[in-house]
Amino acid sequence: VITWGEKISKSKKGTNYNTKSVQQICPKTLDIINIFSSIKEAKKITGAGSIPSVLCGDCKTSGGYIWKYTK
Repeated sequence: VITWGEKISKSKKGTNYNTKSVQQICPKTLDIINIFSSIKEAKKITGAGSIPSVLCGDCKTSGGYIWKYTK
């Protein structure tokens, strides 16, 4: 018996969501340190939890870095 959650997971498998890449920027030098393919990846690797808040302008930094969408 397949549960409803498993049906949803199977239907979403391989789905390519339109994610925006983000830049990790040093606040002192304003140099780009790294570019991540998504906010989720950046949060996972850096541990910076409030990246979306920086991107929308609510805060200036997250995890000690400035974050911007790539162009």
